[in-house]
Amino acid sequence: KNIPIGGEILKEKALFFAKALNVNDFKASSGWVDRFKNRHNIAFKKLCVESSDANQQILPLRALR
Repeated sequence: KNIPIGGEILKEKALFFAKALNVNDFKASSGWVDRFKNRHNIAFKKLCVESSDANQQILPLRALR
């Protein structure tokens, strides 16, 4: 869905779920984040604001067709 998510948010959520599952020795290290991204084919990319704005401007025009 092209929702940007940074590594820090991913770490926070991983630690939250580890705690909820009583996994006490889990460390959400940078290496863990990198392996998680590779395993799940996740790329953290910055969205282009101009591109996003342009798409929002085009949507009403498409409705007129």
